[in-house]
This record gives sequence, C-alpha cells and structure tokens, in this order.
Amino acid sequence: PPAAKSEIEKLKRDKADQTMVDQKIDCAVCKDEFKWGDDFIELPCEHKYHPDCIMPWLEQHNSCPVCRFELKTDDTSY
Repeated sequence: PPAAKSEIEKLKRDKADQTMVDQKIDCAVCKDEFKWGDDFIELPCEHKYHPDCIMPWLEQHNSCPVCRFELKTDDTSY
C-alpha cells in the first residue's frame, strides 16, 4: 500500500552538504552520489534518496526500498 501522505510530509528534506559529498553518500535508488546542494529526502531508517527517485516508490509502497522499514499507510485493509 502507499505511504500515508501525512507520513510523507513529515519526512526530513534537506540539501546535501560537504560532509555527505566527502562520505560519498549515494541515493539508495539510483546509486548516484549526492553532489553538494542536491535535494534529498531521508526516511526514519536514515536511508537518503533524491525526491524524484523515492516519491514514485512511496506513492505505491509504505516501506524503505532498502531495509523495508515501514511508514504508516492510510490503507485500512493493510
């Protein structure tokens, strides 16, 4: 089921800083390393994604694609 819109709205959104660049942190979906100033979304499990990579996933799934950490869903049958 999709992640609840209220859960998606609460996710940390930020821009990549020099530390992320130095540590070669990459988007867990596309595997591109974040460049300084790139927008990212961080799930509660601390996996980081480009918004364009993770949003389509969260519109269909309520979990992290890497570790399966679950976000709440509005789907009452789930």
